[in-house]
Amino acid sequence: MPGSKTRSLALLAAVGENPGGGVPSPDVIGRFHPAVDPCTLDFGDGSPRFTGRYPALATHTWTRPGTYAVTTTARDGDGNTTSWSTPVYVRPPIAPRVSVSRGRGGWTLTARLSGGDGALLAAHWVFADGSDAWGTQVRRAGAAAPRGAVTVTDGDGATATASFGS
Repeated sequence: MPGSKTRSLALLAAVGENPGGGVPSPDVIGRFHPAVDPCTLDFGDGSPRFTGRYPALATHTWTRPGTYAVTTTARDGDGNTTSWSTPVYVRPPIAPRVSVSRGRGGWTLTARLSGGDGALLAAHWVFADGSDAWGTQVRRAGAAAPRGAVTVTDGDGATATASFGS
């Protein structure tokens, strides 16, 4: 789905202490386990909240680009409640663009991108003859226009591939 992002979020781990990709770090488990009553996750996009008991894992898909504040609310066995928010960034999908121009002695190929975080970090060119090159702009010798594909990577690590030539 264009501009969508699915994330799995561990309850109580949304305090920025979620290095295990959905598994709370041991210090978070130690502070909250075992007496945590229902916890809620508000995904910040108007969708229904998720409610569960520790340990619980929620999966949610944001359907539009934007910055969403995911708010976790937890209550311990004594009735104490706390809430915190963590931003989730949903970028538009990246779309590579290739321009090919003929100059003296050959061809210049330039990669650009739109969407994503907007920063073109890398471009990997694979040509029809099996050769490859790295760079946002590369030069190729020859009379015939080059053919192949380029894979671009943005600052978030998202990749997309586009073909060029006939």
